[in-house]
Amino acid sequence: MSAFALRAISFAKVELRPLKWRPYEYRFYVEILGVPSELNCANAPSHSVETREFLAVLGSYKSVAVPS
Repeated sequence: MSAFALRAISFAKVELRPLKWRPYEYRFYVEILGVPSELNCANAPSHSVETREFLAVLGSYKSVAVPS
């Protein structure tokens, strides 16, 4: 989480799920507010992997502007 916080990347959603095969350990699922092509968003996952054993980027989606 610190890799994202240091780059001022906000989270839209954070979920924790317990690992069945490792008691008292959890997997984090996060949705961030950012664009993958921005340098700070592009570097955060690679920095996060240095301190974690697993990280998967599941996708990237364009935001939709809501008409006023």
